[in-house]
Amino acid sequence: MSPRAPRPEPSPRPRPPAGTICLPSAAALAAAEAAVIVPACDEAELIGRCLAALGPQLDRAALVLVVNNTTDATAETALAFAREAALPLALAERRFPRGGVGAARRFGFALAARLCPQAEVLATTDADGAAAPDWLARMRAALAGADAVMGRIETFPEEARRLPPAYRRRQRREARYLGLSLAFEALMDPEGRAGGIDLAGGANLGFRAEAYRRAGGFRRLVSNEDRDLVARCRAAGLRVARADDAVVRASLRAQGRAPAGMAAGVAARLAGQDLVDSALHPLDVMLARHLRPGRPRAAPEAKPQTGAEAPASPLDDLAALEDCVARLKACATARERRILARRLLARRAARPPAARPGMDVSSPA
Repeated sequence: MSPRAPRPEPSPRPRPPAGTICLPSAAALAAAEAAVIVPACDEAELIGRCLAALGPQLDRAALVLVVNNTTDATAETALAFAREAALPLALAERRFPRGGVGAARRFGFALAARLCPQAEVLATTDADGAAAPDWLARMRAALAGADAVMGRIETFPEEARRLPPAYRRRQRREARYLGLSLAFEALMDPEGRAGGIDLAGGANLGFRAEAYRRAGGFRRLVSNEDRDLVARCRAAGLRVARADDAVVRASLRAQGRAPAGMAAGVAARLAGQDLVDSALHPLDVMLARHLRPGRPRAAPEAKPQTGAEAPASPLDDLAALEDCVARLKACATARERRILARRLLARRAARPPAARPGMDVSSPA
């Protein structure tokens, strides 16, 4: 009779850090195949809406809530909701001396890796938003063919209706410019070699766990930690995709938590400042980066400027971009599109600033 093979050593169960509450237990969270990480700072009023939207989606998934630098009852409110709804939740309260939301997301992703070792999908959203009912399923599907995914961020219609008409008109123009910019990128760079437009928002991001580690994870930044990470994903050669069917609605409040986040932009626009999303660029910049020799490179993120040196708003090029996209669509080949782009850029460079809106370029034969 041959000797019986020894039983394999059972893998150790993940142990949560001190001060972390796991519902229903750490052992239950360990089986999760996906994790959703949510930083929350003074969100007692809105955290219930966030959890109510995520709860029904947590099939084979866990929620990791990092309550950071908070002065209100965010943690107590979240725990009461999670217990009532029987949510698979890990909640950690932390006070970060620096780094703000970047530090909170970084900690949350590390906690998810520790408590949910089977989770190959790591997604993140914001505590003041609400994910669409199929958001996590859409993110998981998109990540089956990509390393990092930027979902679509919308606003709550009832909040948008309360904004001044001038604000809403400007937002429609910015949305139009964004749509045209995406169409321009698809025409000039159909394979995405230039990296596209970095529209990453922490309210709606997802990563393959290995890709997140390879890119180095979130940095301890008080804002723009989302676009910083996506830019590093691209620099590392990882596949970054957009998933417009994975939707999260974000708050339009003017008093936010990150000093240069979405709320800061809302407040600045309400105060009359002429701001646009830093991912949007004037037409000249968009044309020039696709005409560089060799591999096209993503345009650098625009930095806010004020005073006499401040550049014209990209929205001043709205009519020109619309015409440009229409002409690019009429071109039969990539070569024709590059010829058109080269002619357009040369013509715009030779025109005085006052004459730059619009264009007068014939399509190549």
